[in-house]
Amino acid sequence: MKKRTRAQRLYDDLKEWPKQDFNELVEMCLNLRLDRSEEVKREANMVVAKGSSIELEKWAKMEGQLQGVTTGYWTLDRMTAGLCGGDLDVIAAPSSYGKTLLAVNMMARQMALGYKVAFVTLEMSKKSILQRLYKIMTKDYFDGIMDSEPLLMQEQDRIPYESIKYAVKQAKEWGADVFYIDHLHYFSRSMQNQAEGLGAITQEFKLVAKEYDIPVVLISQMRKTEGRRPTGDDLRGSALIKQDADIVLILDKNEEVIKQDGTTDNVRVTLDKNRDRLIWKIGSEATLWKYGLDLREERYNPNTDVNNDVAGQARGSDEMRVDFME
Repeated sequence: MKKRTRAQRLYDDLKEWPKQDFNELVEMCLNLRLDRSEEVKREANMVVAKGSSIELEKWAKMEGQLQGVTTGYWTLDRMTAGLCGGDLDVIAAPSSYGKTLLAVNMMARQMALGYKVAFVTLEMSKKSILQRLYKIMTKDYFDGIMDSEPLLMQEQDRIPYESIKYAVKQAKEWGADVFYIDHLHYFSRSMQNQAEGLGAITQEFKLVAKEYDIPVVLISQMRKTEGRRPTGDDLRGSALIKQDADIVLILDKNEEVIKQDGTTDNVRVTLDKNRDRLIWKIGSEATLWKYGLDLREERYNPNTDVNNDVAGQARGSDEMRVDFME
């Protein structure tokens, strides 16, 4: 005897329903179908594309300049032109390569410059994040920066990806300039088809970034590569991550660079994708040097005083500002 499908069993159960209840269910289904039909029509609406030479000329003049929120690093700003509203920006690396380290350093510098930052973390506690920020800013600057309450974090330890839209909405109303998520693969752990699940999640995050006109910085895991540098093709779980992203920064260690004092501890950041604002070529890289939990770019910013003035490091000198894109 052929086994009945679940749909067939449900249909047989419906036969036992009172006729009035069954008719109401049918009517509800028809109405839902009609509603969806109208929604499909609205989504397919076409409009005339408008623009002016004045607007386009203004846009052209912006090429090569900082167009969004600074990353806090001159080299990364030169690569990306900053973090712009509506963009989904991915920081990717294998486990323990410094993804969260870079994100927290970017946050510290942004807050030191007066930006407001929202941060959702599924990997670390709020206390751990604050401890990292304290190490980066040091006691001389921590209270002065944090007194203005520039950091917003989620209340619960766990948050489903469907709730990110509402978290971003709250952050935008609060005045956040940038929204960080650490990290993508925690959202997909319970999904049977992880690749498709990750694709749906990144698509949702991209739509949320556009809806609320805020840059969303998403930290993502990568497969470990033996004997070669990681690329965007190594993003773990789905090629759709790179497809949805506007900017992809890949982290690894630059073992070929050794400082005069013998220091080798660094994080190499490689530009793997930069949609719309292509300034540096894909494959361009920058090396950030580790000072404990602090990442600095001595080549472009000589401010390395013992007090660790992150605002001074992020601002750079007037000369650097003039030569920003040269």
